[in-house]
Amino acid sequence: PAAGGGAAAAAAPGVDRQVLKWLDGEKIDGFVPWTKVRHAEFGEVEVGGFRPYAAANPPAARLEALGAAHAKFAAHLLTLFPRVRVAALEAAALGGGLYRVKAEVENAGFWPTALAQAVTARSVKPVMVQLGVDPGAIVSGNAKTSFVPSLAGSGGRAKYEWLVKGKAGQTVELLVRSEKGGSATARATLK
Repeated sequence: PAAGGGAAAAAAPGVDRQVLKWLDGEKIDGFVPWTKVRHAEFGEVEVGGFRPYAAANPPAARLEALGAAHAKFAAHLLTLFPRVRVAALEAAALGGGLYRVKAEVENAGFWPTALAQAVTARSVKPVMVQLGVDPGAIVSGNAKTSFVPSLAGSGGRAKYEWLVKGKAGQTVELLVRSEKGGSATARATLK
């Protein structure tokens, strides 16, 4: 066994014993037996113990399987990140060159675009929603550029509405930008 002799090995804490058992089971030479030596200043001392980093890395035979499992987990984590999108964008004619533009933006990811503490600490920028028209074309409704502190995960949504002056056939673009959830655009034609 790796543990060798000496008083220190007999008094090893439970974790050390578990590590020694694991090293032995994996056939890893990770322990130097305790040996008495004479030190110039301290007299007789014992040296030995765990080899540096012996238990820090997995055995070479397990690297491929562990790497695959960790990569699979990392890939799964990527699917959880916030991901903003334009869920709906429509423009309806009201007559006289006025159009009602309605939009819904959504976080299609699992996690919110900002955690509550991040909103409080202002450590994450709010989600920006911007209608691509001249500011003077907006008659009423939301501002050209609006901000929402956070969109909840798993389908959290925010709704926006504008009355805009425009011409039939004109295209309006909606831009959504999130520091943590990416960006998205959508276009609607005024009809």
